[in-house]
Amino acid sequence: MAMHQSPAAESVTLAIGSVFIFNQVPGPLNIHCQSDHKDFGPRTLPPFDVLEWNVSIVIGKTEVYSCDMSSGNLHGRFDLFDSRTDWNTERCGIKNFDCSWKVAEDGVFLFSAKKGDYVVQYPWSK
Repeated sequence: MAMHQSPAAESVTLAIGSVFIFNQVPGPLNIHCQSDHKDFGPRTLPPFDVLEWNVSIVIGKTEVYSCDMSSGNLHGRFDLFDSRTDWNTERCGIKNFDCSWKVAEDGVFLFSAKKGDYVVQYPWSK
């Protein structure tokens, strides 16, 4: 009798959620987000526009999405989703989670599920 290891155990999805980036700087926001598996390409978000993508939490797989952003003299590279730190009740939630980011002139803010408000996570590079 031959024994085969099932690959299904390696791809069990624990949760599916979304990442939202709201542009609240007065001008256009140049943004390029990517992970090891996906590259969304460079985009320009007009003021008050939103960029959104879905994320799956899979057993044994770490997902980190980093974004290069700039608007006028503001610029930086930020991790806007890391499955090791953001998939929890204090940051983005657990089941059907949402990571909501606000990009403003005074920094990059994450909506804290625990606090019920946006909390600054990253200042802009000088």
